[in-house]
Amino acid sequence: MKKQLTLAVLTAVGLAALGGLQPAAAQEIINLEGIVVTDVRDRGILPGGYADMNGTVGILGDTNIMKVPFSQMNYTSKLMETFGASAQPIDTVLRTNPSVRSAGSVWHSDFTIRGVRSNGTSMFLNGIPGMFTQFQLPTHFTDRVEVTSGPAGGFMGTGTQYESNAGGGIVNFVSKRAPGKDVRRITVQHIGKGHWANYMDLSHRFGDNKEWGVRINTEWANGEMSVQKENYKASSVYINVDRQTDDATTNFLAGYRDMRLQNGHRWFKLSKSYEAQFEGDTAPTLLKPPSGDTHVGFPGMAKETLGYIFALNHEQKVSDNWKAFINAGTNHNNLSKNTSGWASAFEIDDTAGNYKIKVMDGLNRMDSSYVGVGVRGEIETGNIKHNIVFLHDHSWRNRGGTLPGSTPYGKDTPPVGAGNIYNGIISFNPLVSNPQEMQTAKQRMWGFSLVDRMEIDNWQIMIGGHYHRATNTSMSKGVYTKSLTTSGWSPTFGVVYSPTDAFSVYGSYSEYFNEGEIVGPSYQNAGQVFSPMKTKQIEFGGKYYKDGLLVTAAVFDLKMPEKRFEKLIGDEALTWFQDGEQRMKGAELNVQGKITDKVSAFGGVMYMDAKFSRNTDKRLEGKRLFAQPYWTATMGVSYQPTDKTNVFLRGNYTGDSIIRTQGAKKEITVPSYWVWDLGLRHTLDVAGHDATLGVTVYNLLDKDYWMASRGDQVYLSLPRTVMLSAQFDF
Repeated sequence: MKKQLTLAVLTAVGLAALGGLQPAAAQEIINLEGIVVTDVRDRGILPGGYADMNGTVGILGDTNIMKVPFSQMNYTSKLMETFGASAQPIDTVLRTNPSVRSAGSVWHSDFTIRGVRSNGTSMFLNGIPGMFTQFQLPTHFTDRVEVTSGPAGGFMGTGTQYESNAGGGIVNFVSKRAPGKDVRRITVQHIGKGHWANYMDLSHRFGDNKEWGVRINTEWANGEMSVQKENYKASSVYINVDRQTDDATTNFLAGYRDMRLQNGHRWFKLSKSYEAQFEGDTAPTLLKPPSGDTHVGFPGMAKETLGYIFALNHEQKVSDNWKAFINAGTNHNNLSKNTSGWASAFEIDDTAGNYKIKVMDGLNRMDSSYVGVGVRGEIETGNIKHNIVFLHDHSWRNRGGTLPGSTPYGKDTPPVGAGNIYNGIISFNPLVSNPQEMQTAKQRMWGFSLVDRMEIDNWQIMIGGHYHRATNTSMSKGVYTKSLTTSGWSPTFGVVYSPTDAFSVYGSYSEYFNEGEIVGPSYQNAGQVFSPMKTKQIEFGGKYYKDGLLVTAAVFDLKMPEKRFEKLIGDEALTWFQDGEQRMKGAELNVQGKITDKVSAFGGVMYMDAKFSRNTDKRLEGKRLFAQPYWTATMGVSYQPTDKTNVFLRGNYTGDSIIRTQGAKKEITVPSYWVWDLGLRHTLDVAGHDATLGVTVYNLLDKDYWMASRGDQVYLSLPRTVMLSAQFDF
């Protein structure tokens, strides 16, 4: 009852603020500095409508792609509406960028950027870290997403993450604001076997000068997805309020979401028994994947999560050349039910696809908060213009887990059943459990960032960095057990030279500070606190933009020292420790924009040579990193015969990679694969209002494949999934 009451109150408050939805006079631009968004009609949207030349570069504010010394792509609401759906993995949107690789499912928001694993906890919302969770992520209330490849702590600030790292790149989602013209829109989607989703999007600007804006986005979704017996149910409301005057801009977002997911298991490991089938020097092979719609879960398998977010951005003019700003937010997420395979995965025992069902039945609570205050301004010294930004920030994360002894299921508990990846459940004993919560960890971080971006004729030079101090505390039953406080300074340098308006070359060096990690309960050294690590990158590249076509190219050398991985000596595979370094050297090519008057292209390719380096275990030295392909690519084309019709095709390629078995003595090749998506959107005029009908077919050829993940794991692909949509403006 409390959940429904909260939804009703938030919706009522937002509807009252809309003041009856009377149409506002159209504005040519909503001029909001920094985080807050200009009207999409006045941004640098590329032909095809999927990418934008302008985007938010952290605390530096709104900046053109040609002027930043690193790889950045800004994806629009059109791309998110075309390829994304709140009931699909978040990487259906992100994998338009070749530096992003799928590594998750509807259950988990995992993906990699330049070989570094990330999830929702390492993403940003309106420039604020920590506002998402690691599980299924909604996108219906967001307007665009900005992807910066490589470490970017010097101009983003630093938050706390969980089972992820933002060192490979920054993903920043921007919430929908009220544009100059009112939005009154209802969207209905049908996905998979019987999943229906309904979204409402309403906005209004009011006040003497239309300085106030309110936008409300609601969600109701329920039904069976494309995997047998996978049921996804969600309801949410997000309200965004903004105010803009000559002296100040403010944006406030409040959201509440209830999400429940049953079945849909996709995550597997290969056990020591699987390894033992291949004797001597015989190279093991990966078993054939089952049909993507196969149900491999067990009765009662589910995740249920309830949470809310509040996010504030405010910028205040203090003089003609200086502004003060604050970015702050809090995210509460209560995973009240987390019933799945132990450590979220089943272990496959043989090439026939048999697996034992070891259960994890618990809960997880995350409370994350962030506050950053700073100033931004301009100073001129001779012919040099200095754009200076200073930020001081704090971030907190409290994490709760399952109280030991409150559930009979653990890493040493015998299996409760058995299954086969081709045929489903063979046997299963019903679960009897009532897990209780305890606080397991606290993370605290504070620091400051200082950046000077200098403009000198055709040159731009960026010098800066960030200092952060982190305290990581492990707890058991509310009692502090281990704590570690460390600090570090991470510099950022960049140079951009633009001989013409259409061409620029750049070079940069950047670092990202990660607060460290507490070893999880599935390892022998659970509760151990690791010291923080810094990701370092050198990048050189060039960018060309002319006549609606953007081409960017980059080479990079990224190092992640003291990478965590499972010990590979003897049978001690369940010990997690720090040793050595991961090094990713590669090159990227991105293409976005116009090919002909009616055809636009999007996508690119990345080559990455990822290896172990500086390891005490010399068997690893110079070896290829696990779960990292050499090649990834995205190829997309959009055909728009009229301004009312759009046909699109996207292909994603992932090259072969290697993983290790749980015995850690054998390496197994995960084959390469192509996945294709095809769709059509057409807008009709119905009684003077737009109605847009669409169909998107994910995994068009119904390809069954394995996705390599986390070094020793594979995800089973999703089957061909058809999404039908109808969007009505009224």
